[in-house]
Amino acid sequence: PFGGPASGLGPGPGPAPGDAETSPARVPTRDRVIGSVVVIALLAILAVTVTWRVGRADESMLVAAADRSSTSTTAADLPQTWPVEIRPLAEFVERHRGGPFDHPVPVEYLEEDEYAAAVSASSQLDSEEDRADVEEWAAQMRSLGLLAPGVDVEAAMSQLYGEGTLAFYDEEDDVIEVRGSNFDVAHRVTIVHELTHAWQDQNGFVPDFDTLDDTAASTIRAVIEGDATRIENEYVDTLSSREQNQYVEQSREQAGEVDLSGVPGVLVTGLSSAYALGEPFVSILDGQGGNREVDEALTDPPPADADLLEPMRYLEGVQPVEVAEPSVPAGAERVDGGDFGALSWLMVLSERID
Repeated sequence: PFGGPASGLGPGPGPAPGDAETSPARVPTRDRVIGSVVVIALLAILAVTVTWRVGRADESMLVAAADRSSTSTTAADLPQTWPVEIRPLAEFVERHRGGPFDHPVPVEYLEEDEYAAAVSASSQLDSEEDRADVEEWAAQMRSLGLLAPGVDVEAAMSQLYGEGTLAFYDEEDDVIEVRGSNFDVAHRVTIVHELTHAWQDQNGFVPDFDTLDDTAASTIRAVIEGDATRIENEYVDTLSSREQNQYVEQSREQAGEVDLSGVPGVLVTGLSSAYALGEPFVSILDGQGGNREVDEALTDPPPADADLLEPMRYLEGVQPVEVAEPSVPAGAERVDGGDFGALSWLMVLSERID
């Protein structure tokens, strides 16, 4: 939750029999990129009452679900088969990602207010330490001129998540949450993206982000999102020209419903960079060695965010230069440390140069 892809989606596979419509000149690369917004999909949802859709081998049905509380899904809770409408999408992901799922995951369809509540719960800060960290980050952004005084960061994050997504994969509860129950083309494309995240998780490619430093977390997330977008784009390429045109129209309708008034640009840019940089980066890896090359990047991600801006650095094995931390002036207090990489510099300088 970014710039254009290395290779945009070209026209679809051609008109289906009896389809008189022409292929669109270009299909949006993210159905849940609402307007210019793409947001991180790997959210942890704590508790929400939902209406969820489950499927058996021969049917799908809507059933009421009780409060899920904060417990994670157990093996006994997992469905034995994919919902009938999800199965073709899961099989597509398996074919294009190069391996099977370990198990099906539930797909829950939420009403608008339920989805908003889930997103709000995911963005709430659970401890004083979390709140202190966010305030420290906000202070740094204000000092760099990227955040205005008085912005409620937590509320802005909740607004951004809620307005900018159609679905997300919750890796803690092993479930895909979908906004609305309309199974249109845009939702199908989104679910392919989220199924790819579930596949990544089940195959050991989603790390514990709490154990990573900021740079490692940023680069691995970009590879994760770029990989999911790659499979999503391959799915879009299989759609008929009529479905691609429907996809375009649905994306435009979604864009018109978005309200990001009051959300600072630094949040939109920061959250969306994983998609904007990850997609072209993974596209280059895919061209070099397909799934094998992408798997290697998921296992051994780029050591610097500069690699996302210049992928050949990663392919050539260029390592970031170690620099000494600046000394703290007399009377000052060190409040944070770590890398200030190429992406951070890009955000700061672009604010001044544009």
